[in-house]
Amino acid sequence: MESQFRSSINGLRGSVGVAALASDGSLNSYARNWARQMAETGDFSHSNIGDLLGPWSTVGENISWGYSVQSMFNGLVGSTGHYNNMVNPAFTHLGVGVWVDADGKIWTTHVFGG
Repeated sequence: MESQFRSSINGLRGSVGVAALASDGSLNSYARNWARQMAETGDFSHSNIGDLLGPWSTVGENISWGYSVQSMFNGLVGSTGHYNNMVNPAFTHLGVGVWVDADGKIWTTHVFGG
């Protein structure tokens, strides 16, 4: 699922003439940990991505939950703020985390760095 989200985001970027995002191990770990945290607590909220500033000059975050990658991605595209994160040319790297809870609900975090 993580690779599906990554591929969809980079496909969207390509469709508007923006370079693909490189995968980053530290951002992937951060995103996975936050997706798990949301799933385990049931608290759907943004993390404190300001903690990532230092290694990154700019950061952004999208979060979502649902039952299919495609429906979640479509929802993010349909939201102006989330869409803007996905196509922002200032972002060069991406971390994607997915956690599936016991009920089959997919929780995801996408962290952008530039």
